[in-house]
Amino acid sequence: MQTIIKSLSVKKIFTYLVFAFIFCTSLFTRSFIGLSILGFRIGELLVGVGLTTALYFLFFEKPEAIFRLKESKITILYKAIIILFLIRSFSDFRNIDLYLFKSSSTIWTISFIFIGLFVSSISNNDVLIKLGFFLLPFTVYIFQTGNFPNFIINFFIEYSDKFQFMKAADMVLIIIISTLFLFLYTENKVFAIYFANLTSFLFLPLIALNSRGAVLGLFLFVIFYNFFEKKLLKDMSWKVILFVLLNVVVFSYSSLRVSNIGADQSSPESVGISDLPKVVSNIADEKSTQDVFLSLYFSEGRIFSTDPTTNWRLDIWQDVISDLNNKNLMIYGYGYESIIPVMTDPSAPGRLGRDGLNEHVHNFFMTTFARGGILNFILFVYIYYQVLQKLKSSNLKQHAYTFLVPCLVMSSLDITMDGVQFPMLYYFFIGYFLQKQD
Repeated sequence: MQTIIKSLSVKKIFTYLVFAFIFCTSLFTRSFIGLSILGFRIGELLVGVGLTTALYFLFFEKPEAIFRLKESKITILYKAIIILFLIRSFSDFRNIDLYLFKSSSTIWTISFIFIGLFVSSISNNDVLIKLGFFLLPFTVYIFQTGNFPNFIINFFIEYSDKFQFMKAADMVLIIIISTLFLFLYTENKVFAIYFANLTSFLFLPLIALNSRGAVLGLFLFVIFYNFFEKKLLKDMSWKVILFVLLNVVVFSYSSLRVSNIGADQSSPESVGISDLPKVVSNIADEKSTQDVFLSLYFSEGRIFSTDPTTNWRLDIWQDVISDLNNKNLMIYGYGYESIIPVMTDPSAPGRLGRDGLNEHVHNFFMTTFARGGILNFILFVYIYYQVLQKLKSSNLKQHAYTFLVPCLVMSSLDITMDGVQFPMLYYFFIGYFLQKQD
């Protein structure tokens, strides 16, 4: 063992440590980043790392001098976002507290692009790392469908601030990252197609039971990936039939497995193959994703939905715009010093959730607009456009859409970017994939 360790270079050891951390974050998400180190949760330390990295490149170093971002507007736009935050938030030094940095985490996590670029520049993406990304989605699936080891659950209950099963959007992100990693760093592109589709259909029943937005993100990923690989699919000729049948079998197995997890354990009979049509129908009806768009209607100048959850979010988003307009804050926003006011509106109770801790509007773009106004919103949209263009010039090519679009769609319907693990992984791999260019 000592001989093996001595033979490893410092770069390789550092890379393994980074990916060990990435895999732990991917596998245990909120529970893992809730662990404390020296009195600070890992999630708080990650925001601190993002903040330190951002300020370092703002005041002391040009990212272009280190990374492959020459002639890119990404760093210029990011600096503009930071400067806008500093001007908006530090006009009165008496009101500075830690909440300011918590509420602005959507800014600081962007700097993980630079960390991803750095790690990618020293990583050789060896077989161990590839194997990790191959196994990661399947491990997540096993854990999230009734086989989460009790000793791990007990560990997080005792040492983390919260034990939580993985959210559906995190599952979709792991599928996307793992697929694109294997697509870029393995020569067998047919294998990557099989992997993308089989993992997607394996997870589909589980995700469908948890989140409509995540289902939409997963569908977009499958559509984009197969569309951009249509030439390869065409070259597979008759094997495509086998490919489709395999997807059907995997989806059927997963539907039955997910259904059995929720079955009455006292029942002497579990759900069998003959129950498959009913099981699939129940999964489809659970969230009724396809019906949400049909539920929308206009009344008195506002958009409503007959679906309660959708209507709740639409009500918040429209109240944010209306309140900003009434307070003449459309340009600069509310700022980051306190909870977005409409979330505590006494005329609309229940927005803070049952535990009173929810303060998110469940829409990343609406959050950037509410916090920093139209200027901040435009900068965020433009930086994503530049990231898209830069990723398209990398070896990812058109799969830049496969990566960015599903994630941004999910983030426009949920609180993914308001947390830590999702944006950290998302931005890290934007940087990691940027480094591999023609």
